[in-house]
Amino acid sequence: MSVPWIAALSLAMAWHGGPRAEVQLRLPAEREVAPGTVRLGDVAEASGDDLAQLARLVHLPLGPAPRPGQAALLTREQLAAAILRQVGPVPGLRWEGAASSRVSVAAAALAVHRGQWAQMRAGAGPVEAALRVEVLQDGRAGDRVLVRHAAGGPAVRGLVVAPGVLEPMP
Repeated sequence: MSVPWIAALSLAMAWHGGPRAEVQLRLPAEREVAPGTVRLGDVAEASGDDLAQLARLVHLPLGPAPRPGQAALLTREQLAAAILRQVGPVPGLRWEGAASSRVSVAAAALAVHRGQWAQMRAGAGPVEAALRVEVLQDGRAGDRVLVRHAAGGPAVRGLVVAPGVLEPMP
């Protein structure tokens, strides 16, 4: 015995490519991202049953991250336009959460702290020398800070290369 509505439903699903999986994108009001290219998955939380579609969406590049200490405001409309432009229409897409998200890059942690000791390393090839120096300014990797040799003397500049490690500046 055949039930007509089951046959009609099967025909409709085959005609339209099967059941449409719903995709939810939840946009938080604020999000910290890593430096580099921001992807949709860095900003929005994606869920749904179509894993291939979710993978395309979370890897979708949106553009460069803001500079540390700065923020960018991304709206649902901007994100929807990026999705449409790069992926095309996404049937069953549903937005949740905030209407926009403030995106910022987490500030890098301090690598040297004022008042603490660090190593000033210099070398060429296999030969390296290290001095114990007092750090006179807080600094992150890449910063130039003032330091003083443990035995005293004038302050000199050092380039912060790693936590507790500096290189001399000319």
